[in-house]
Amino acid sequence: MTLEKDFGIGACGKVRPNRQHLHSFLMPSQLKLSKDDDPVFATDNLVACAWHNTTRIHFVSNVQI
Repeated sequence: MTLEKDFGIGACGKVRPNRQHLHSFLMPSQLKLSKDDDPVFATDNLVACAWHNTTRIHFVSNVQI
């Protein structure tokens, strides 16, 4: 069951980098990002993204275009 598929509801939000089941290569220890680097994406049923502007940000989303 997924929110997007079953209910037509999309969700997107920030997550902690140590969140369980987040792609391990997005972890700060594995992926070194500097300011103005391109965002890094990973997909399964969710899209996970990491980028660095003034701080490092991680988010996940089930919204599909």
